[in-house]
Amino acid sequence: MDFLGKTVVLGLSITCLGVVGNSQTAKASTVKVIQYKNLKAAQYKVVKDAKGYLYKTATLKTKVHSIKSYSKTKFAVSKEAIVRQHNGKKAVYYQVKSSKVSGWFWHGYLVKVASKKPTMTQTAAQQQQITNLQQQISDLKQQLSDLKTQNSNSTTTTPVSTSTDVSAQIASLQNQLNTLKSVGTASVSKSTTMGSTGDDTTNPDDIAKMATTDDVFNGTPTEYYVENGDTIYLYPDNHGDGYPTIIGNNDGLHSSDYLKTLQTYSETSTNNYGTFWLTGGYVPVEYKGQKGYVDPGHISIVPVNKPFYQLGNRPDDAGYGNVAPTDTKVKFTNSLVDGATWTQYSKDVKNGNTIRWYYNATTKTWKN
Repeated sequence: MDFLGKTVVLGLSITCLGVVGNSQTAKASTVKVIQYKNLKAAQYKVVKDAKGYLYKTATLKTKVHSIKSYSKTKFAVSKEAIVRQHNGKKAVYYQVKSSKVSGWFWHGYLVKVASKKPTMTQTAAQQQQITNLQQQISDLKQQLSDLKTQNSNSTTTTPVSTSTDVSAQIASLQNQLNTLKSVGTASVSKSTTMGSTGDDTTNPDDIAKMATTDDVFNGTPTEYYVENGDTIYLYPDNHGDGYPTIIGNNDGLHSSDYLKTLQTYSETSTNNYGTFWLTGGYVPVEYKGQKGYVDPGHISIVPVNKPFYQLGNRPDDAGYGNVAPTDTKVKFTNSLVDGATWTQYSKDVKNGNTIRWYYNATTKTWKN
């Protein structure tokens, strides 16, 4: 084959390789979420010898860590996402949360943690609460150890929580645990009544009465914005087993009973993986004087009364917060593409509680 022929063949080969590479990139970016679904909250752990990754979102665009990093971690799971993969097949991913990290795992990598059988002096609900508190204390002790190590190494990262704060949280949870263990035969089932059909039901009017017995409501609440897209249920217990009452309908932005904010009795913490709720189950809240628990997936980490923002991790996702992207407090560290979005939470919005901002890369300006 002459030189010209070889050149043509080589050029075609390179072109074909380029097409294949582009096709693979396109496929990898076409994972779409078909449906989100709330699950009954439960604890899960990683199955032995699992090989995969924790993803930041259900669209699987950003890997957080190898699953091997979490072989001994227990996760709270209360939501799943059904996604359509690039090959057209459907897959189910679970949203996992611990005191240190949150993200999405393929459901096949997880197995439910078996609950301990209740003793003769404890109901199943009490035993579950004890287990949850023990896990929270264990996670906080690890966080306390990490903070002490961080301070001794004089790293540049400033911890959001101090060791004193975490120690106080551990002491509070330990008091709750000791109180719960001492209750013994005091049955949580007293809060329910058996109907004529044999179903366990709870009077919604009793939810606040039941919830206010928990020590977690002794503090001062902080107002946070609620997320869009779901009906908001208020439960009498922190794992969503009791009969709830509806306090907001956020399925549509124009809903007359759209709930914009909630007063919460839990705190958030931030590490290298993001900001998350410091709670071992549902978030304790107050709504119009009524106290109870709400699925953490329904409450944003954006407070109402103090400036807050978090930058996005993609060129088209600038981030979100309770301030506009034009605010002098917001400092973008990475370049943004034309059309990049910013979500601003606000109580002043007529419909819903968010304002959508769009970036013009040419003029370097924002418009909503």
